[in-house]
Amino acid sequence: MGTCSLWKAGPWSECSKKCGMGIQTRTVSCSDFGGKLGTCRLSTKPKEEQQCETQKCGKWVTSEWTPCSPQCGEGTMTRLVDCITPDGTSVNTCQEKKPISTSTCSNKNKCGKWEVGQWEPCSVKCGGGKQIRTVKCVDESGKEIDNCVLADFPGVVQQCNMQPCGTWKTGEWNKCSKLCDGGIQVRDVTCVTNDGKTISSADCQDEKPPITQPCNTQACPK
Repeated sequence: MGTCSLWKAGPWSECSKKCGMGIQTRTVSCSDFGGKLGTCRLSTKPKEEQQCETQKCGKWVTSEWTPCSPQCGEGTMTRLVDCITPDGTSVNTCQEKKPISTSTCSNKNKCGKWEVGQWEPCSVKCGGGKQIRTVKCVDESGKEIDNCVLADFPGVVQQCNMQPCGTWKTGEWNKCSKLCDGGIQVRDVTCVTNDGKTISSADCQDEKPPITQPCNTQACPK
């Protein structure tokens, strides 16, 4: 004729491991219908602990190392590293330390060095041109070989004379030097930018206008 009691189980906790087999727990208590501590039969007590597995743990899988790069001197080699489940799915649940994906390496062959020549004159005097030079790979004795590091290639073309080209600005003709028998008139001719700033004559590509001209070529009266 005692007061009836029931087991009450709380919610399961999160799994103790993010992958693979772990444990989850819950609280189980006995109380009567009034909410007070009751007397329950132990043989009917619900489980307080159980195994769990949210997902399979992956394993690190590596590919073969690539050849040493560059193919001379000291270099590096790489490989693919991925965390894979037994069914081949790529995941991020590997528990072990990730294997390295890059390593240093050495080649038996020594690297040559790039030998550069002098830059040729620029293709234009202004407005943006190009100039080229010779570049070859040589060994310690200066013999041409093909064993230099491509990443260090110095380049054979570069831009030059990037300043904008000017235009010729002509002034008014001065007074003729003679009244007859042929004189000469002079004027100023300068190379200027679009905003009127005077620059070097070399920066004007067009032929320079004349700065002198004959005048009063008629014969003087006798």
